[in-house]
Amino acid sequence: MKKTILFALLLLSAFSAGATEQTNDKIHIDGVEWELLDKPLHFTEIEFDVLSYLHPLITMWEAHQKGYTATWSIKNNELVLESVDNVPQDTLKSIFKKEGYNSYAASWLSSTIRAKQGECIYSDLKGRRQNYESELNVIIAKGEIIDKYFYHNKVLTDGFTLTGNNLDDEKNLNENFPIDLNNYPDLKGKRVGISIFDINVDPCGNLKNYRFQLIGTNMSNTQYMQLEQDIKNALHNITWKTLLINGEVKPYTSSFLFPYGFIE
Repeated sequence: MKKTILFALLLLSAFSAGATEQTNDKIHIDGVEWELLDKPLHFTEIEFDVLSYLHPLITMWEAHQKGYTATWSIKNNELVLESVDNVPQDTLKSIFKKEGYNSYAASWLSSTIRAKQGECIYSDLKGRRQNYESELNVIIAKGEIIDKYFYHNKVLTDGFTLTGNNLDDEKNLNENFPIDLNNYPDLKGKRVGISIFDINVDPCGNLKNYRFQLIGTNMSNTQYMQLEQDIKNALHNITWKTLLINGEVKPYTSSFLFPYGFIE
């Protein structure tokens, strides 16, 4: 019987599918330039007017795909827009006045914005969340700076991870889950979903706790229970890639799902 791992390629390939590269806004804080991971204009109609000015002959969806780059600063403890690339200051002033703002202070914004420096050390499988070597979280209420939190993020331990590269991920799964499918003859011709989630690790990459679920038919079969125990044993033998992110120890891969195929 040939061992075959048929894992969720659609889930993993979503990491890169359909992604559109956008330029980051910039922010100057205490004389240091950071890149923003958020777009403060996104929370106001000003963004629509800016995109309409920059891309008047295309649809608004296309305009959002092309994007824009804004530069911000903190003045008098407020988040202030300095400029938007390729938008004249007179035009920007008119846009703000049209939307009812008398200054460039981001009085519409009550949120936490993230700024970054350095290399990316983490990206989720869908590319929606990234963490960088240096991050600054700026807490804002109606444009006023309430607090700032600086974090130095880093890799603590190298080890097992899934990154969305199908060939690498298949190799990692095969090497770290050396399950001999010949040990489960009753499962021949069946597929078993394996879901592992809420993974927690210590700073050395050792598994602390997790949640586990097998998905299949006739789960009362004792061979399902044996397969579950074998997989749990394999989980504890893995050294996990471990990160320090915003002061917390986390695995690079906190959950994953793949089906085993018991196919000849």
